[in-house]
Formats: sequence, C-alpha cells, structure tokens
Amino acid sequence: MHQSDFEAVMALQSLCYFDGLPESRESLFAKFVVSPSSCFVATQDARLAAYLFAIPWNISAPPDLNSQHCDLPDLLDCMYLHDLAIAPFARGQHLGSRMFKHLLGHLPRYGFNQLSLVAVQGSTGFWKSQGFIAVKGNASLSKKLETYGGSAVFMIRTNI
Repeated sequence: MHQSDFEAVMALQSLCYFDGLPESRESLFAKFVVSPSSCFVATQDARLAAYLFAIPWNISAPPDLNSQHCDLPDLLDCMYLHDLAIAPFARGQHLGSRMFKHLLGHLPRYGFNQLSLVAVQGSTGFWKSQGFIAVKGNASLSKKLETYGGSAVFMIRTNI
C-alpha cells in the first residue's frame, strides 16, 4: 500500500461498511503510518480490488475505532488485523483468504505468533474458517466493542 492508494481505499471502504463503521481517512492513514509494511492492496484490471490494514498491537484489546491517532501500546505481542475489505466486483474469488495468507507470510519479520481482530458485519464465520476463535472479554472490552457495532466479536488466532 502507498499513500497514493488512499482515495481508492476510502471509496472501497464506503462500499463495504455501513451503520457508522466507515472510518475517517485520518484514522486509517494513522494506522498505515505506524506500520506501512503490514498494510496491503490488491488490484484487478488497474482497479483496487481489496485492502488490508494490520498493525502491531497488544492482544488484550483492540485499538479505538476511528481514532485520529494511532499510538502503539508499550507491549506489542500480536498483529492486529484492523480492516480487510473486498470490492463487490472481486468477491467470490477467495481474495480475502489470499490477502490474509499474504499477511501471515509477513508475520515472521515482526516475531509474533498471534493475531487479533474485531469481526464486524457478520464476518465471524469467515474468520473462524481462517483459524480465529471468539474471545469473551471483560466489561472494558465489551464497551470498546460497542463502538465497532452491535454484532462485533473480538477474535484471536494463536500458534501461527
């Protein structure tokens, strides 16, 4: 991913998310800035087909949604997969799984053997098929998940 991809990233995000989930350009760009080597795009026929944002993080809880800043925690022990979006024209081609496998291939450089994410908009089944398990959290985690939408589920994958 490059800074020049952000106009297309924002357009794709607007096609994929609803109910207050789209993030501001500033929020996504802040995540890109802290870890550009773990943010990817895929193109088909010179169009953005998918994007993936991942950042080093702490497995205890996800970052705040739509924050204008991305301050990394002191303890970095996992890769947090913040966002994966597939363009409508590219769905049904297993692009989500391929993008995730691409991210897995980059994990050794970070030294992490675990990932976390927040599944939104009914994506829990997809993430279970990628080896993630749902985690029940404390009241603080539950409160944070509310900002991701009513059906948000915190998930982790370990032993990678």
